[in-house]
Amino acid sequence: MANGHHQLSPTVLPSLTFSVNDQASGFIFSHYVRNGRHTRGHFDFLPALIRTDTSPAVTACISALGLASLANIHMSPELMSAARREYSAALSATGVALRDRECARSDSTLAAVELLSLYEIVTCEGPPLIGRWLNHIEGGVKLIELRGFEQIHHQAGLELFTQIRLQIALGNLYKKQRTPSWLLDLSKEALKHRGDTGDQVLDYFFRILVEVGDLAADINEGAFAHPARVLQKALNLDAELITWAMSIDAKWKYTVVKVKRFEGENSTLHPVYGDHYHIYPNIAVSMAWNHYRFIRIILHGIIGYVSATYFPAAEKGSCGQSERHSAAISQQLAEDICASVPYHLGMTGSSGGSTLGIPFAGGVLRLMWPLFIASDCSGASLKMRTWIAQCLDKIGHVVGVNMAVTMSQILRADMHLNWLEEEETNIVKRSYLVRNEYWTPDT
Repeated sequence: MANGHHQLSPTVLPSLTFSVNDQASGFIFSHYVRNGRHTRGHFDFLPALIRTDTSPAVTACISALGLASLANIHMSPELMSAARREYSAALSATGVALRDRECARSDSTLAAVELLSLYEIVTCEGPPLIGRWLNHIEGGVKLIELRGFEQIHHQAGLELFTQIRLQIALGNLYKKQRTPSWLLDLSKEALKHRGDTGDQVLDYFFRILVEVGDLAADINEGAFAHPARVLQKALNLDAELITWAMSIDAKWKYTVVKVKRFEGENSTLHPVYGDHYHIYPNIAVSMAWNHYRFIRIILHGIIGYVSATYFPAAEKGSCGQSERHSAAISQQLAEDICASVPYHLGMTGSSGGSTLGIPFAGGVLRLMWPLFIASDCSGASLKMRTWIAQCLDKIGHVVGVNMAVTMSQILRADMHLNWLEEEETNIVKRSYLVRNEYWTPDT
């Protein structure tokens, strides 16, 4: 933990007369809801929801999440105890709402489930990393199915659906399970209600992510008699993503800024990885590009795995892709994710600034998994993993998200997420017995 952090009493800002819960709620609205400087927050549905439905579950969830975030930032056991009390109240109130079929269909109940899932991310203290988070997401799946098509006919419902839908797809990828067809049908309907918001790109990436998850499920089930078909499907999806990147509108493009490095400078401690960083028009654009990058990294993980497992070395050329080529592509994509970090942390002068010196959490939260996936790809060097671990530490400590700190600890312990080769996803010791002779752990 950074030296500037210290334990506080429950009164975080004693010069103000606001209650601790008010300050916790203020933190959530300042850091997770869009404002004049940010085009997208994580909980943009909250203001409209609070105006129309003062749900006890949502109120308790906001307090629990804000208190837990502040407790992590200030290393305060007292604040964390208060957060756990609010979390308990939130679970109880959400349980009551779920037992009433009408309440269970409401925006506020689904919002409570989403807030509870983020609480698990904020308070995560170690492996299995996302197990408890997945429990809440599985509850969200049932609620979205229960709510049906009506939920996407109004703005708050559409934003909630979009937010949780992505987590469902990521959860299914983690579990190597197929995404249900009814969720795809809802997504097609959602596209009709987007308007000219630019969010259509999220529907595109969701579809691709679902297809990648289905490929992982195929491998897990051993259900394909012809691995070449799986490999070809992965290559086709990768080509589709490349086509997207080459044909996007100018408003979705970013600027590459070169950085001069000095001889003898410690690159692992530098705020910029490599010799450049990116500036994006807004968080929505940076989020789209990092979706593109981490999905392609996952695809090339599948391509490399299938190539190595099911085809002798002599046949790899006929399959059109080698492990070496996939590793090189993954390395470039990982470097591009690293290049997005300064923008997200408010270090470029163009990311919209921060609140009270803390980066906007609505943007930083979306950076954790792309960074972790980048660190785990076949092209990631020890230097990159060390740099990413430091970034995750910074995210965890300054925004108060413990899962980022846990991810950093996993990297520092030379562990990684073994999600493809085994039926159960586990955190395991990284093996340096790599098939590709060109790669060594200290490159």
